[in-house]
Amino acid sequence: MIRVAARCGRVRAARCRRARRWLPVLAASFASLCPAGEAPPRRPNVLFIAVDDLNHWVGYLGRNPQTRTPHIDRLAARGVWFTRSYCATPAHVQGKSIRTLLADPTAAWSDPAVCTFGFKNHAVRTEAWRYIRYANGDEELYDERADPFEWVNLAAKPDTAARKTELARHLPAENKPEAGGRAKTAPAKKAKAKGKAEARAEK
Repeated sequence: MIRVAARCGRVRAARCRRARRWLPVLAASFASLCPAGEAPPRRPNVLFIAVDDLNHWVGYLGRNPQTRTPHIDRLAARGVWFTRSYCATPAHVQGKSIRTLLADPTAAWSDPAVCTFGFKNHAVRTEAWRYIRYANGDEELYDERADPFEWVNLAAKPDTAARKTELARHLPAENKPEAGGRAKTAPAKKAKAKGKAEARAEK
C-alpha cells in the first residue's frame, strides 16, 4: 500500500507540473482579448477543472447513468465543457485508432475497449460485459446490464467459460515491463523472500 500511495503521489505531482505549464498560455489568451495599450478592466474570474482519471465516469456526460456526481454536474451546468482533449499515441502502444468514433459516435464499431493497469493486468469491456485478468491469473467477470455496479463476480461460474474465452481473445498478446524495470525485479524479490522463509523453517 505504501508503494502504491507513493506512486500515486508521483503521478499526481507530474500532472500538477503539466497543468502549471498551461497557466501562462491561459493568461496570455485572456490578455490578448484586450486592445493593445489598454489594461483589462479586471482580472478574469476563471475556475479551470481538469477531469482526468474519472474519464467519462461523471454524471453530466451521460455515459454511465449509475454514476452520481451531483456537485460536478452543477458546476458543469454553469460552465463550458472541453471534451476533445487528446494526446499522440506512442509508437510502442498497440491498439486500434478510435478516430472514426470521435468523428462519428454512431459509426459501426465491433471491437471492445481494452484497458491496462500495471504489468499484465488487463480489462476488456463490451457493451454488456467486463472481463478482468490479473498478472497472477485471477479473473473477474461482470454482467454490466444486470449488474452495473459490479457486485457479483461471475468468473468462477462454469457457464461463463465460453464468455471468458471470447473476451480473452482481445487481451494483448505482448506485454512490456513497466518503466523502471519493476516487473523484472519482482521475481527476484519473490525468490529472495522464499529463500528467507525456507531458512527460517530449517531453524
